[in-house]
Amino acid sequence: MPRGYAKHCDMYDAAALKKIKAAKKSADIVIVSMHWGVEMETHSNMRQQKIAHEIIDAGATIIWGHHPHIVQETEYYKDGVIFYSLGNFIFSHLTPGILTGMIAGIHCRNGKIVRVTEHMINIDNYRVLFAPRIIQTKEFVLSSDK
Repeated sequence: MPRGYAKHCDMYDAAALKKIKAAKKSADIVIVSMHWGVEMETHSNMRQQKIAHEIIDAGATIIWGHHPHIVQETEYYKDGVIFYSLGNFIFSHLTPGILTGMIAGIHCRNGKIVRVTEHMINIDNYRVLFAPRIIQTKEFVLSSDK
């Protein structure tokens, strides 16, 4: 990772987009982590979608979203992938409405995403006792892996 780019931005603004553009100049893959969205909402909102597209347009390859505590949709936009919310992995509560999370795998070649793997996991702590288990895997091939 280029020195100086493993830093966080406290807020989304024009300065954040500049940092993403600068990171893209010296990195093949740029990953942005976003703490956003509304807790327990099953879908992203229009503001998140607008920001996500601006982030990808600025040079990000992958956006890892988190905060809502449940899985939201994945979007493939231009040459990037947006995980609006991966949900929880391990969370110290026994909330009945929070049953699944996602582990995402990104396979890249020459600075491009070629394949995305989504592993849905059971995080129902009444059943798995804080040890998530894969319950379903989906794979999306975006381009030739050769």
